[in-house]
Amino acid sequence: MMITIRCVDKEHKDIALGVAQVCTGLLGVIPGPLLYATAIDNACSLFADNCGKQGHCLLYDNVQFRQLYHGISAAMGLIPLVAYIVVFVKCRHMKFDEKAANTLTSASGNTNTQNETVLSQYESSL
Repeated sequence: MMITIRCVDKEHKDIALGVAQVCTGLLGVIPGPLLYATAIDNACSLFADNCGKQGHCLLYDNVQFRQLYHGISAAMGLIPLVAYIVVFVKCRHMKFDEKAANTLTSASGNTNTQNETVLSQYESSL
């Protein structure tokens, strides 16, 4: 979120934060329950029979259930960890000039020159 706030122009911060929140909501809310429900269904050893249709689970394979549950949890924890490491590696050499950042958000001043300065600092860190 801090990178979004620092890298986006003042007039676009609202929409940038909104898009980031929508993406976080979609990627954080929708896949989780689907993955865990699939894991629970895959760990079932014996399903009930309701008029020829598959019913609820009567017996779970505890070992498989444990492995699936903890495997999904570990994988969901590794994805953000990898993203944080990538961001850290890419941004560790960036130097943010607080005075320039404050003047970028103010209404006065030559913002084109200041934007070019911030952009050149970013490009040199890559």
